[in-house]
Amino acid sequence: MRKLGVVFIIVGILLAAFTALGMGYGFLIKWYQIIGVIFSGPILFTGVSMLFIQLPKERRRRPALVLLLISIILITVGALSKFVYYWFGSNIEVILGVFIFCFAFALLMTKFRYEKWSQFIGSS
Repeated sequence: MRKLGVVFIIVGILLAAFTALGMGYGFLIKWYQIIGVIFSGPILFTGVSMLFIQLPKERRRRPALVLLLISIILITVGALSKFVYYWFGSNIEVILGVFIFCFAFALLMTKFRYEKWSQFIGSS
């Protein structure tokens, strides 16, 4: 699973980089650039969660809390810079925070919940 996580991280970074380079050279945004932007974040952060998902429960808790802290900080700073200071680019912070929360932290918490409740499910 770690190898697949590394592959997802590399693919996500390359997809984001090629999408950003493609957007830098033209004024019109093409359909494939929009697809690249939409898929690069989830692929990247799913790869991050795949790095830690096979660890034992005790060793998985710390990365999950770090990912939660990073996402809360990004969402809070993005919201403050958007509504209080009116800075440009604050939407990116909010989007990255939501991506980290949804595709990195939530996957690890789903694994926690599955392990916790799977002992109570009887097989037929």
